Amino acid sequence: MRDDDLCESVPLNVLIVYEDAAASRRALDVISRLAARTGHQVEFKTDFWRFDMVEDEGWRDTATRDVLAADMIILSNHETGELPPMIDRWLQEGLAQMDLLTDLELRW
Repeated sequence: MRDDDLCESVPLNVLIVYEDAAASRRALDVISRLAARTGHQVEFKTDFWRFDMVEDEGWRDTATRDVLAADMIILSNHETGELPPMIDRWLQEGLAQMDLLTDLELRW
């Protein structure tokens, strides 16, 4: 039995924000490669949000909570440049909230 078989895996909350099915498959390929490299040391827990769902005001707050809970965020789209403006704004707002929470924790 190897030493790493005896260790508990560390959970890693991964948020995948994707454009469409092909983009989500590419993101899952990244997770698969990371899992292969880390062995059983990391347990990847994934949440998924498609771009058009995040753009829907009714879902945006729930998606933002997932940003705040994520240890890693993978963005997957077809364009090699910038994200759609709404997705970029949403992500920046979520990250700003994360910074605010971190500041509050550090001050406490």
